[in-house]
Amino acid sequence: MASIDNINEVLSLCNKGEPVRNSKILIEKSFLAILSSPTTPTIFTKENLNHFILLVTLLRPSVLSNAPNIEEILNIYHTNLTKEWNDSYLNAVITLCFGVAMKGLRVSKKKLPESLEHVNEDDVVMESLNNRAIHYIKFVIMESQEFYSSINGPQAIDKLFKDFITYFPKIVNYIFELCENELFSLEKETAIDFEQPELNFATLLSAMSNLFENNWEGRDKCIEEYFSNRKSKIFQFVISGQSITSPHLFIVYLDFLKFLTITEDIAKIIYEMFMNPMVEETFCDWNVYFNSIIFYKNLYVKNKTMVALNPSFQGRQGYQVIGQTLPSVGIKPHELEGLTAWSRFSETIALKCSDFRKIVLEYEQWRAVDNMCGLLMEDIPIQLKGCLYRFLASLVSDENSVTLIWNYLLKGKSLTSDSNTLFFEEDLDKKEIPIMVYDASLGIYLSFVTKRIIGEAGERSYEKIEQMWGLLTTSINCLYELLRDYFVDSNEVVNQSVEVALLMQLLNESSLSRSLSKIIVNSAEAFSSGNPKCVYRVELSLASIRLLQTAFALHSSLKTLLRQVESSAIISSLDSILLSNLYCLPNVSYLSVLLTFVNNNDQYVRHTFYVMKILRDLISVRPSPQQRLVHVLMSQKNFLQEQFYGLSEIDNKDFELGFNQLPLEDLTNVSTARIRGEIIRLIIEIFVDSVNSSCKGTNITFLLLNFDMSSMIALSSLKEMASADLMASTVSPLRGFVDIINTLIEDENPFLASTAPLYEPILRLFLALSSMETNISTTFLRYLRGHHDLIYRLTACAGFRGSNEQFEPSMLCIHNLIRSNILNLIAVEIRALFKQGNISVPEKYYEALFCGNSSDDDDDFSGNSNFLISLFVNMPLFEYQDFEEPNVPDFLQGKIDKIFSQSIREASLGVKQIDLDYLKHQLEVAYSLNNYEKKTNSSVSLFEYQAFLEYATIKNQALMIEYSCNTLKESVLSIVNIITEYTPNSFMSNEAQEGLISDWIFCFIRHVICNTENESSCNIFALTIMKLCNSLCKVSTIALTEEDGSNSKIVDIVEDLFKCISQNEFQKYVVFKKYIYSTIVLLLTIIKKKTYENAEKNTNDSIVEFFESKKTTDTILGQLISERVYELVSSIVKDINEASDILELPALSALNCLIAASYQSADSVVQEFISTGCLRSVLDSLTSKEEDERDWSLKVNSALFAARISLLIRIGSLECGWSVLSCFNIFEKLASMKIWSNVPEAFYIDTKLALKPGNYVYEYLQLLNICLRFIFVMLSNPKWRQISLNVMNFIVSLRPIFDQLIYSQVPHPILYVMRSITSFIFVADKSVDVPEDLVNFLDVDINDEEFPPLSLEDSKKSSTFY
Repeated sequence: MASIDNINEVLSLCNKGEPVRNSKILIEKSFLAILSSPTTPTIFTKENLNHFILLVTLLRPSVLSNAPNIEEILNIYHTNLTKEWNDSYLNAVITLCFGVAMKGLRVSKKKLPESLEHVNEDDVVMESLNNRAIHYIKFVIMESQEFYSSINGPQAIDKLFKDFITYFPKIVNYIFELCENELFSLEKETAIDFEQPELNFATLLSAMSNLFENNWEGRDKCIEEYFSNRKSKIFQFVISGQSITSPHLFIVYLDFLKFLTITEDIAKIIYEMFMNPMVEETFCDWNVYFNSIIFYKNLYVKNKTMVALNPSFQGRQGYQVIGQTLPSVGIKPHELEGLTAWSRFSETIALKCSDFRKIVLEYEQWRAVDNMCGLLMEDIPIQLKGCLYRFLASLVSDENSVTLIWNYLLKGKSLTSDSNTLFFEEDLDKKEIPIMVYDASLGIYLSFVTKRIIGEAGERSYEKIEQMWGLLTTSINCLYELLRDYFVDSNEVVNQSVEVALLMQLLNESSLSRSLSKIIVNSAEAFSSGNPKCVYRVELSLASIRLLQTAFALHSSLKTLLRQVESSAIISSLDSILLSNLYCLPNVSYLSVLLTFVNNNDQYVRHTFYVMKILRDLISVRPSPQQRLVHVLMSQKNFLQEQFYGLSEIDNKDFELGFNQLPLEDLTNVSTARIRGEIIRLIIEIFVDSVNSSCKGTNITFLLLNFDMSSMIALSSLKEMASADLMASTVSPLRGFVDIINTLIEDENPFLASTAPLYEPILRLFLALSSMETNISTTFLRYLRGHHDLIYRLTACAGFRGSNEQFEPSMLCIHNLIRSNILNLIAVEIRALFKQGNISVPEKYYEALFCGNSSDDDDDFSGNSNFLISLFVNMPLFEYQDFEEPNVPDFLQGKIDKIFSQSIREASLGVKQIDLDYLKHQLEVAYSLNNYEKKTNSSVSLFEYQAFLEYATIKNQALMIEYSCNTLKESVLSIVNIITEYTPNSFMSNEAQEGLISDWIFCFIRHVICNTENESSCNIFALTIMKLCNSLCKVSTIALTEEDGSNSKIVDIVEDLFKCISQNEFQKYVVFKKYIYSTIVLLLTIIKKKTYENAEKNTNDSIVEFFESKKTTDTILGQLISERVYELVSSIVKDINEASDILELPALSALNCLIAASYQSADSVVQEFISTGCLRSVLDSLTSKEEDERDWSLKVNSALFAARISLLIRIGSLECGWSVLSCFNIFEKLASMKIWSNVPEAFYIDTKLALKPGNYVYEYLQLLNICLRFIFVMLSNPKWRQISLNVMNFIVSLRPIFDQLIYSQVPHPILYVMRSITSFIFVADKSVDVPEDLVNFLDVDINDEEFPPLSLEDSKKSSTFY
């Protein structure tokens, strides 16, 4: 079955116009998948959709005409389409594509198969249409869950529709005429006894509307193709709607045009088409719409006039009975549908076309604004009112248009009998509230508040200025209520909801944004000048800043969605809004004005909170604006330092913050003390984010903490000391932060202190300042060390070492994070001290963290006196009870996962959390929509979705605990990495270091084996284990036995590593297994090396003792490998054959080392390997096509080649392996490798490069050298004459290389090796013809060694394996 990835690759080639290989196989597989699918026609799965898109795309005329095998492809389609299908509708769709393809090929004069020459494409297409092909596309395929999210689905349907319109214009005209007749029959009720009408043309238009209503990649380009050539069939199709005579069909056509109108150019084309129609008596005429407005307005007015003149008159209904209520004039449902469609279409054109806006406002014959406003005063349906209000709002382009529309609205109101309420208030009370639809109010609300009340506030006169402030405050608060609990989604961005329109004004240069900035500037000037405090002005400035901050908080999501829906609308970036100069204050930035409100005074603490949130939003912008921010705020440095210090001072009476409190969003009914606590947390988050985003350069943290950057950047230690002294003496928030951490250090119960919730963020700030790898961090560490010895004192405090068994889950998270930050600080400090050459202080840290002896019981670390190991092993986990997913109602099936995924946000700590407010909003929308579809007016109750919120709360807690535990584990690993980095050290004996390192190795390996860890965590552990083993080799004798004769810890480590590579849980962990293999290679190589070294040192030339040491190794390691040979070899073979290419090299190297370490048991390892068939695969890979295309200049490829031949050397040294290799004609395979014909050009230009390591020529000849070594091994077997001829043929095939070395007189070692081989065969096997010039080209002295012995690679070269 073709995978989805393969299908996407094929579709990508098709879209690029490139040929597709093996298209026949792909087509057959896709037909098989669709024909065997049990779900269609009711459900179109993602897999079905991808196969369908592939079949449609490959059948597209433009793609098919480029295929080399057109006839074969058409025959495959024809054969499959004539089979029996469970889903006849899907068969009809592909039949439609087939007919379109055949017509396209005929037009391009391509040859069709003889069996299809007689087929009439028109008949094929008509049959598919009669079988509801277009209906199936619209109602099943386009409604499938993955359709619009797929890359090629919408484009495939768009191309199909365009090809159908282009190649079958007569059929398009036919179904158009048929559709009109069917609709007229339905209207006249003459089709009652007939079959259900097909309405193919209306369905086609509706499907195209749905296609372009949604947002998908490439949509705009596909729409623009309709208008790119006015002579094209598809453009003629667009404008052919002028011939529509059915009102119902015309409504569908208007929607189609509305969704096509995405640019100003398209809007102008459509506007001109309706302005100058080419068909007489057409619906496509602006006069039709505006005359309808006039007609309905006059109808309502006439009815009211007649009733006023004659109370007994009841309009068209005749005479009323005395006492009977007068019914209002009604608009019929189909008339209402037409008017709303016209109004929405007109709104879309007006938003994009200035010519249309102008003529609507100025054309006297229409008097459009006057008539629409008059109609709005009547009792028309609320949906129509909403559309008309939005159309009027779309006409607004300047102050004159606003005044014109507003005056007409007021004029209409003056004619009504009730003057106590505004016209839209009546609609709200009498119509919108009962039916819960507020189209009319939202249509007029935003324009009125923003343009009339706020925009013109300064131009009006007031008896008391407080009235202006109160009016502005109320209006701005009303706007805030729109955004208070608002979440941006793509549908509202596309439809330009009121909230989105408000955000666009606030986040761009507009009259509203300018009015807000004026309000804020005036309030700031009054505050800074020391004028008497005015409550109204304070409230107004607070409301303005709050609205601004709410808009800024939505900036990121709005920007993302605008990009996703490919909207032409843009919004200004936060840094351009806040850091640019204000138009009303040319030399002052918006942010500078806002920061004047930062104050410790109770009256302005709420202002300060929102300004801090604005500053945090600005700092989160990427790329970071820190440098520009510092430049803008430099003039306010002293003021800001003073204010930030005052805000960060802790007073128990005025400060309130809890561990479990969520960050504040709204300040309603929130105490001042709680706000102050949140401000301090915001300040710390601002500092942390600033350092993380701009650690190499200047940032606001360095500015406000008064860091002396010029001294810190200097390399002088004296200047560093001076900078550290300046830190200690400066009045800045840093002093207050250190005082809070001192509380953590000194209190016996530090988590009962009021400042406890600040421990974690402050430690995170200290860690950020300490770990920048610059002189700034060095200075900061000197400050902490020299003035407070703060980091070392943290290692002994109760908050670090104390038990947390009684903590509740949320508190457990905080404690884990505090411990994690302390450990990371310790790691940074120890590394800095080691770099400075300081030994005594790191020794104290080692003693504090690793004091005591390891446990006697290696299998149980829970009672280990090593504090850090005990902390790691006894890390508490929170166990959830009844943690079950809630029952999902039927209407949420398939939707709930998407709702949850869209609700995930990244918290400040970096952990993913479910946004409960957004989740609640999404669930309310989903439940409300379900009630609407069921036509129930009941409001949504929290009880209905309470289970989902409870589940999300528990899920958040689980994610947080998991994150805190993982963070603590990573911090422990950072300490352990210090051990590996600085081993050996001078303050611990080798035995003590060996014990410490081996304890950690056992701890980590057994943790991984016994606990369920995700792949990324396992990878980190495996890397650390490899580093620890490398360090162990530096301080250990690597003996296999202890003094008492028992197995050493090294053997236990190797055994545990064998378990890691053979356990099924780790089979898919590629990087993890790579590190474990590399560790095995490292240890087995070092064991072998140390065994030989020790044996040679202690044997006193006694060959017996030498082999005794070899026997000891074989008894211990050989037996260990023999016991696990099956599972070890199986895992290695699986990784060579099935896993990623990353694993082949380390797996081959590990197998090589296993054979070498097995000694007498090596036969069992090799036989097991051969029995799996993997040896044949390795040999076949030498001549595979993939191997031929390798770039041998890459070290990873040359290392893989060397690993393969090294393995063959090991196998060939054994009798069982030699026999198999000789049967497989190994030397013929080696001779046929393309690598020997791809000799580096530099070899012939400068042959002496072959003797200089570090270049490609040298590396290339090393590959040849290892092959010659393999020959030596194979010739050492008693049966060597069976392969001597093949060996000689292999050497002769490489003759150009040898000749070049001989001719250039370059004494490369491979010449000596080759001569030894040829001389041996020449003398010992007369049956083989050996060229004499390959034997007698060197004069070898009797004392010369012909070639150096085969030896292990040095550590630098073998590092590729681990």
